[in-house]
Amino acid sequence: MSDQAPLANLLEALLFVSPRPVPVQRLVEVTGRSVEEVRAVLESLRAEWAVRGRGIQIQVVAGDAVQMVANPRYADYIRRLQGPPRVDGVPRSLWETVAVVAYHQPVTLAEITHWRGVDSSRALRTLLRRGWVRVVGRKAAPGRPRMYGVSDAFWQALGLSGVDALPPWQAFIPDAHEDVSVQ
Repeated sequence: MSDQAPLANLLEALLFVSPRPVPVQRLVEVTGRSVEEVRAVLESLRAEWAVRGRGIQIQVVAGDAVQMVANPRYADYIRRLQGPPRVDGVPRSLWETVAVVAYHQPVTLAEITHWRGVDSSRALRTLLRRGWVRVVGRKAAPGRPRMYGVSDAFWQALGLSGVDALPPWQAFIPDAHEDVSVQ
């Protein structure tokens, strides 16, 4: 990696100071290097840090953005340092609504309301304005209701790569049984 060392150091610095995921294209613009070169160095850094078991990792989020994150191996220690997680002003109704969308997408407003047990139209409108939820199509049912899914902005806000990074929904239900299914 000797010929890539200066770019590797630059990318480390850029990711370290960025408060949010950085699209690879933006790193290309800032560094003046090719997409292939930036991707190769990012992959080299990711692999090197993984082999060494470093406390930080490079994570791909929302398709083609990258960020520097703590190694999940140290999550318990990080929680002890930081205390309980905060929701930073996002009301519970929004978290509940976006969780239903994330776990059951594509989903209609009626289905969201069914899962939550309360009218979810206001929360859904707010999530659409915030850009965390988007219309992904229409259901082949009477009235052709809109179907919703979460957006890349949602995955970026949570620092996740996508739906596969979510814990199983049963993890949130005390004493959930293996044979319970989501319909």
